This record gives sequence, structure tokens and C-alpha cells, in this order.
Amino acid sequence: MIRRYERKDKKRLLELWTSCTEKIHTFIEPSYLMHYLPVYEMSLDSDNCRIFVYEKNNVIYGYIHLMHNYIVGLFVDNEQQKKGIGHKLLSYVKNYEHVLYLNVFSKNTKAIAFYKKEGFVVKHETFNEEAREFEVYMTFVA
Repeated sequence: MIRRYERKDKKRLLELWTSCTEKIHTFIEPSYLMHYLPVYEMSLDSDNCRIFVYEKNNVIYGYIHLMHNYIVGLFVDNEQQKKGIGHKLLSYVKNYEHVLYLNVFSKNTKAIAFYKKEGFVVKHETFNEEAREFEVYMTFVA
């Protein structure tokens, strides 16, 4: 089931963010990721954000985090990946957002492939000074 984020979900979402980020972003300095965590945590409760969680049997297995039509993040429990959860979350959002955009680190080739499969197109690549890594800007237009 997909539902809106509630404040009681915050701890689980931060657990997912941390475990997914540490597993996937091995090419980024851990100090950058931990420096970014408090900023990310504050964004979960921002009035400008919408977050939808994928929950089954009262356990949150994934979520998508939007700021307007920008995808801040899409995270799925490491043990639950490749089971269609990310696709379900994106499809849910595509029902009411016909234009979406996001940034993905260039070395995160699995995420880039996933988003391309979901209809996103790479528009350009930029250098993220803080992370010291290249990232691609991708868009989706229905």
C-alpha cells in the first residue's frame, strides 16, 4: 500500500536513507553523507515536500520524496529491491505529476538505468562540488 508520510515514519525513513546511501554511494566520502543527513532530516518535515511510503504488513519498505516535481530521493530497503517497489512508487507519483526531474550521481549506474527504464531522459551532466562527483540531470515528461 502506498500512503502519505506521517511524522511517526521519520525514524524508519532515515534508516532507509542511511542504509541505501551507504550501500550505493561507496564512491562518496562518508563525511559528506553524514554532513548532509541533518539537512535531509529537516527536509522530511518541510511544507514544500511530499513523501509517499510503500508499506506492507505495517513495515515501510520504500519511499519517494518530492519537492514540488523534483525527486529528492527514491529509496527501497536493500533486501526488497528488484521487487517492483520503486516502480510502484514512481507510477503513483506519475499519476498526478506529468513532469518530474532529478539528479543522480553518474557513478550510480543502476539508478540511471532504472530511471531510463521508467521513461526519464538524461539532459546534462554537472559536477557536484560538495560531493566531488559528477551527477546527471534527468527529466520525465508524460
